Amino acid sequence: MPTNKNAQLRYQIIDKCLSNWSRRYYIEDLVDACNEALYLYNGETKEVILVKWRNKLITVILLLFIFLELFSVFKITTMATFELKQTVFTYELGQEVSQNIEDYVICPDRIKKSLTLNLKRVNLNKVGNYNASIEYAGRDYDFKIKIVDTKKPTVKLKKLVYYVNPNQPLYAKNTVAEVNDASLTQIYFLKKENSEELVKEKTYEKVGTYIERVVVRDEQGNTSFPMRIKVIVANELVVPVIKGAEDKVIHLGDNFNAKEGVTAYDNEDGDLTNKIVVTGKVQTNTVGRYTLTYTVTDSSKNMAKVTRVVEVIE
Repeated sequence: MPTNKNAQLRYQIIDKCLSNWSRRYYIEDLVDACNEALYLYNGETKEVILVKWRNKLITVILLLFIFLELFSVFKITTMATFELKQTVFTYELGQEVSQNIEDYVICPDRIKKSLTLNLKRVNLNKVGNYNASIEYAGRDYDFKIKIVDTKKPTVKLKKLVYYVNPNQPLYAKNTVAEVNDASLTQIYFLKKENSEELVKEKTYEKVGTYIERVVVRDEQGNTSFPMRIKVIVANELVVPVIKGAEDKVIHLGDNFNAKEGVTAYDNEDGDLTNKIVVTGKVQTNTVGRYTLTYTVTDSSKNMAKVTRVVEVIE
């Protein structure tokens, strides 16, 4: 049997508790009684022991806080102080690519001036994936610039009605006045309504009225919304009318402007005066008869031609 004082003290306390017939003791009560007797035997109360353990716990917590603070300072000073917002930045073809460093990174103001944006390898005028980087403290942080083309071309037609002769080709490119798109485009007709097959020209064998749809497609396959035009096929088409080009007599030395008072009008295209072409020349300082030829062509290739004689006399 053990003979140390602590063991003897426990035996005495347990014997004392079990001799007390007026109270029922459980194992927990016996343990508490033994511990309290040991505290008193060693000259310490239970409260003193608790204070010591509390002080030790407070010391450990303070040391933990100090460690965490030192770790945070170490992380800030030794690790990168910025991060990329994303690894791939997407721009539409023709869109200006940002040169602002803040659009690419999250970082404190104190280091912004130390960052260098490198977009030298990015071709802003061509669809593709390009390497870019941000240089900081002698190290490159890489990311991607993606140039895409997802927008449909926008189209403006020259007019909505076209006149052609039988078997005279009508080219799709001749129906469009303006195309807006960031890449190269081609102009087509739909071969058939609701068809995906495209053709660049149409020819009509029979006289009649036809409905065609014009579309524009760019290099990336983006296709404009179909635009409707009417094609009238006739055996005899109305040519433009030239007025004001009658024969004229002028005196030697008079001023003469061959286009003055001359106009041209077309039932389809309207006023074509600025498209009149004059061939021939009048020598106003030399007596004689001079022949001028006036021609004008409409959008359907119908040409009007008028000959005019100008006589210079003394």
